[in-house]
Amino acid sequence: MLRLYHFTGSADLEKIELTQSITAESQTIFTSAPTGVYFTSTNPKEFCDGKVSYDSLSFHVEIEISMKDPLISKCAPYDGMDVYFYGRSINLELFKCRTGPNSSWKASSSVNWKMVLGVAAVGAGAVILGKVAYDAFQENEREKEKFHRENLSSLGWEEGVGKKGSRQPKKAEFLKIGQKEVKNLQVYEPPITDSTVSDFVSSFVYKRQTEECAETNWFSKVINNIGPQNHVNKISDIMCGSKEKQENRAIEISDDTDTADMEEAFVLMEGPKMSQIYQLENLYNSRVKVEKLEQKRYLSLMKNLVGTIIAKMKEKSKTFNALYRDTYFGGSVFDGLKVNSTDQEFDLNILFKWKAKDLEVVRLGHDSSKKNFCFLKVAKKELNHFEEKILDTDGYGPDPGMKYLSPMKMFNLVKSSVDKVLTNEAQVINHEGNSYRVTRHEFAPVTLKVVSLDNFQPMAFEIDLVPSLKLELDTLKGNSNLQTHVTTLCDEYGVSEDTRSFMAISLHKADKHKFELDFHDVERKILFNRGCTKKVIKLIKFLRDSKGGTAEKLWSHLLKTSVMHHVMKTPMDYWNNANLEKCVVDSLRNLLEGLRQDSITDVFFPEVNLLDRIKKPQVKKECITWLDKLLRNYDRTGNVMNIFK
Repeated sequence: MLRLYHFTGSADLEKIELTQSITAESQTIFTSAPTGVYFTSTNPKEFCDGKVSYDSLSFHVEIEISMKDPLISKCAPYDGMDVYFYGRSINLELFKCRTGPNSSWKASSSVNWKMVLGVAAVGAGAVILGKVAYDAFQENEREKEKFHRENLSSLGWEEGVGKKGSRQPKKAEFLKIGQKEVKNLQVYEPPITDSTVSDFVSSFVYKRQTEECAETNWFSKVINNIGPQNHVNKISDIMCGSKEKQENRAIEISDDTDTADMEEAFVLMEGPKMSQIYQLENLYNSRVKVEKLEQKRYLSLMKNLVGTIIAKMKEKSKTFNALYRDTYFGGSVFDGLKVNSTDQEFDLNILFKWKAKDLEVVRLGHDSSKKNFCFLKVAKKELNHFEEKILDTDGYGPDPGMKYLSPMKMFNLVKSSVDKVLTNEAQVINHEGNSYRVTRHEFAPVTLKVVSLDNFQPMAFEIDLVPSLKLELDTLKGNSNLQTHVTTLCDEYGVSEDTRSFMAISLHKADKHKFELDFHDVERKILFNRGCTKKVIKLIKFLRDSKGGTAEKLWSHLLKTSVMHHVMKTPMDYWNNANLEKCVVDSLRNLLEGLRQDSITDVFFPEVNLLDRIKKPQVKKECITWLDKLLRNYDRTGNVMNIFK
């Protein structure tokens, strides 16, 4: 059992005694967090005798909290005091506690009484000796259980289950703290009576080696929902090692385990700095990161629908059946970069069959406005009648009569095959007892719009089907500069020989004859196992979405590319989660500098300036002004959360 103290002022203690609770609003030694309460094991006598004087904090709350409470965590020492953090407001009726002025505190073997010498008693010159608040602790156990269940329900939880997914109630966007309204970031999850616990473990949590190594089994349960067992072992290694070992092992853990991420590295933080990291983590977990269960629900439905539709497309179209190779899952969801501030959507590449040895990448970059576009010249001598249907004959280039793959014809084949399925199937598909209406509308790719017909479980999302080919790097022969550049990146970031590939993508509205070259697998490897990199990208995307307006012109690939350039200029340990604040701020500065220089180049095609896509200079100017204002405010206040207000 931990004996802890919360030092505060007279006005705050009056509120604590009145409400029987300690909230984040209570002024104490440490920088306040948006949710939760700080404590120290330093008792009032030691506090008063300390080197640092805190004259305004002349009262205390003394409380006993179990060391196995999943919401209590030990932080790094501050001003010679041990620091503990409880991850939500505290209802004092559920704990043994007492309050009083620091000057009259006396050590006691156990805390079994409440509010004996509070501010009200001292102010009136009275000594309360009668009935004490410990009666609340002796209340009927069923009342405690009722309070616990109501508590879980109010935060969108079910006993023994966890979050209620899409049924989780929306929280007010702002809450009032004193005279100031701030964004509501309260998401810390309450304890659950069975072994099910939160999958959110704050990045600055650690325990002393002597305590933690004896409780590895309990700790494994705490993080069981984060990822596979090997990550439990990795994190246990961090928790039980020296500070140097902890920091080195923390770097090794990334958010690349699966789509749901394994993003929380355990590192040591210090005092007020910890609060900055905590607030960023809290913002990320409460408003940026997509709820895992919700994402899995959408993924399950999407994969079932796509699998069903692809199978029926192959039944309805012999040409599609002959040319379809596979489906490549791309886009932010499968890159681990999806944010909660945008609607659910999935980007899938419909891969066509064609051997790399039967194609040549030609006339790459001949169009000065589309230097990453090329023709795919057919080198195959004998073609079947299905293959002929997606070819064009060159009647205007340097090789009259030469055959090329046609992005437009590939697109039309996918579209017509989808239409045959949706027309014949009355546009309704069933999944796990529920019905979903699927319709098609045409943008650059073929886009499926999926809407649930169940009013009690509303769901809606879109699926982009992009005709593509996946080819080996050897296909780039004849384009030596590009091939050398990409090979160098593959060597530097550990891309294995069997995965060194690229895609030629059909974007018929951008070009009816040429394909865009895309190195998605190499991009993924650059961001793989790179500490908090993905978290930084998602925070910046959230910032853009929150701002809206002209900021939305900064499309996601541009933001990702800007951060990738920063990754390529910085060492691996720079992206340690302990450095999250600096990584976010530096990445925003890098983005701002790119906008000022009017140059954010493609990672694989340095001659391609992505900002050329923004045609209106006023848009760039407004984005520069916005980012400059945010960073100036941060430089002035040192508060990273001001960036996200």
